[in-house]
Amino acid sequence: MRFNQAFEVLDHLIDVYEAISMACERLLDETETERSRMLLHYLIQKQRENIQYIRDIKLRMPESLLNIWIDEDIEKSIISATKDIHVASNVKTHELMQHVDTLHENIIVWLNVTTNVIPNQDLLIQLQNITDSLNQRHRQLAQAVNRMDDM
Repeated sequence: MRFNQAFEVLDHLIDVYEAISMACERLLDETETERSRMLLHYLIQKQRENIQYIRDIKLRMPESLLNIWIDEDIEKSIISATKDIHVASNVKTHELMQHVDTLHENIIVWLNVTTNVIPNQDLLIQLQNITDSLNQRHRQLAQAVNRMDDM
């Protein structure tokens, strides 16, 4: 559907992070290297934190903003992409992070497209803040993974 309300955008973000978490759980069964398994557990934790972050924002956001209509499709391909991720049993952490980076980039591109069609300044600021926070969280994740690789 082309038109969606703001709460549906947030619900979809939750769905995306749940799909990423489920993909990481599935990859645990495919992965044998201990470092990659540690990373997958860490990624699952970080996706759960992202889910809680979005849920908290949704709870705090005024209903008037949540009900604003947005002329933008919900990007379903991100969830589909999580199902297409398969790895070798000896996958390296940098290879896993390439998948995570790609998913993150797709999320941010979709959020940026969505913010371009927001008709309300307050909602626009909220969505930009969410985008900025998700970018910051991803940078912190990447830094933590780099530190893990340095060990």
